[in-house]
Amino acid sequence: MVIRGYKLLIEKDWRILMKGHEEKKILKVYKAKDNEEIIKYLHKFPNKSYKTNPYIRHLETLIDYGKPTGKYHIIQVKYLNTIFLLGTIVFTPGKRTLFFPGFQKLVIPHPKTKSIHEIHHITCEKSMKEGHLKFRNRKTQFPDFLTREINIYYFWFGLTIDKPEVLFKAPKHRELIKFPIKMKNDVDRRLTLIEEFCKVSLGFNIGDREIKQNQFLNFEFFLTPNQNYNTFDFLQIPLGSSNADFQNSETYPSMFINVKDDLSDISTIIRFSILPKNKNNLLNVRKSALFFHHIKPFKKSNSN
Repeated sequence: MVIRGYKLLIEKDWRILMKGHEEKKILKVYKAKDNEEIIKYLHKFPNKSYKTNPYIRHLETLIDYGKPTGKYHIIQVKYLNTIFLLGTIVFTPGKRTLFFPGFQKLVIPHPKTKSIHEIHHITCEKSMKEGHLKFRNRKTQFPDFLTREINIYYFWFGLTIDKPEVLFKAPKHRELIKFPIKMKNDVDRRLTLIEEFCKVSLGFNIGDREIKQNQFLNFEFFLTPNQNYNTFDFLQIPLGSSNADFQNSETYPSMFINVKDDLSDISTIIRFSILPKNKNNLLNVRKSALFFHHIKPFKKSNSN
């Protein structure tokens, strides 16, 4: 299923924006540090800084240095009449795969210190056998983790969330982007690239399906070097989550999307299911969690 992204709004002459009532409105959102900046307003984003905005966090290197990280695929979740951001998949020229989560805050405790850290993005290397985390605080170091090889698939990681509202909602407010004056001749090119990246998104449509208090949303991320994989074989991979309370008599429906890299044979497959919580789940406290391997696998699953 394809969910069309919101049309990008670009103002090419910032002076028009800096007049009268509009000037006061904009300065409340963003105040330039000095005159050595070109002010551009880009989209309807609610945060004061794009660096803390999950909807365009993956565009930091393009905005700052003019270099795209790779090919971007925005992944959204539609629930009732609201569209939420699950995150952005990025395929880099070096055949690495990145995921920028669409959470207000996706945190994980450090395995040694147990302190909580906010994730910036998750990376899988070209071999698909090893992954690592990058954090908002660049000084934070975290152990690399191994993927799990299952035939031609590699289980990368899983995301569990308490409810859709944990995710970042589709933007409703304006965001201002600043570019250094020395880059003034390159601003239009960068904005054009950003516009192209934001046109179309992939997504899951939950519709009006009821999500009970004792249930949670489970997303599993797989990689495969074969974009023409056998769907039936993929569906034989058991569901798994440390937060789930599987019952032997139950079958748990799932749906998935295939995110393809246009420049290679690599695909990221994201599988989604609604699962029952177990008594030891962490979602009531953290609202979101990561897991890196299957725990308590359950083989009875089918696809909607």
